Order: sequence, then C-alpha cells, then structure tokens
Amino acid sequence: MKKELFRLEQDNIDLIKQQMGMNKSLELSEMVQNVRQQLEEEITDIHREKKEVTEQLHYITILKDQLSTEKNNCQIHISRCARADDEIQKLRSSMEFLLSNVTLDGLFDPLCMSETENETRKLDVYLEFRGSYKTQPRRRTSPNRSTMKYSNRLTSTPAMRRIQSPIALRKKMLK
Repeated sequence: MKKELFRLEQDNIDLIKQQMGMNKSLELSEMVQNVRQQLEEEITDIHREKKEVTEQLHYITILKDQLSTEKNNCQIHISRCARADDEIQKLRSSMEFLLSNVTLDGLFDPLCMSETENETRKLDVYLEFRGSYKTQPRRRTSPNRSTMKYSNRLTSTPAMRRIQSPIALRKKMLK
C-alpha cells in the first residue's frame, strides 16, 4: 500500500506538473495571440497612414502642376502687358512728335487740328493719362531688361519730353 500511495503521489505530482505546463502553454498562447493582434493593428495603422501619405503626395503633385500652370499664365500675361505698354509708349511718342511738328509749323489747318485734338483726347481718356509718366507706377522688369531711360537710348528720332500729354504740349506750343 505504501507503494501504491507513493505511486499515486507521484502520479499526482506528474499531473500537477502537466497542469502547470499546460497553464504556461495557455499563457504563452494568449500572449502570442495578444502580440499577433497588436501587430495586426499596427500593420493596419501603417497601411492607413501609407494610404493617407500617398493621397497627400498625389494632392501635392496636383497643386504643384496647377501652380506651375498659373505661374506660366501669369508670365505670359505680364509679357503681353509689357509689349502692349511698349507699343502704347511708342504710339504716344510718335503722336507727341507729330503734334509738336504740326504746332511748330505755322501752316496747320484749325479744322484738322481740332480733329487731331479730339483723337488725342480720346487716347488720353483711353490710356487714363494722369499728367506725366512720373506719376504712373513703375512696373517691374526682369533682370535682363535694361533700366535705361527712354531719353538715354540711341534712337533714330530725337528725344522727346515725356512730361506732358499731347494736348498740353500743343496748348503750350500755341502760347
């Protein structure tokens, strides 16, 4: 009987060891399951963040393209305006020159002069002439363009005074 009791105690100890081993296995299994779940959540978060970053990069690319297009359109508009301004300045200069020649010439026809004066007045109104070029805001030019004044440039026509409008110049010449 002692042997039997000893064997039962030994079996009991073995069963306790097995139960402890199973408990450890169960704990390890639960830990592995928890770690696995955490890793899956982290992977899901990483994928979501990656998708958001990709969408943001795509949006940034679209905005850069739009900005580039707008910049090009602005540069085209500025160059067109600069060309138009140069053409207007040339027309004004030639009109001033022609009007000064007409007023200096004592043989002008008053009827023709009044028509020219009307056209000059229309041009002044159209261009919103303010009395002198100095009061108009100076436009910015690119670094490649010369900052030299018109009167300093060498041209085929003599330098004109650019302070008065053609009408004011004619009135001054008539006095």
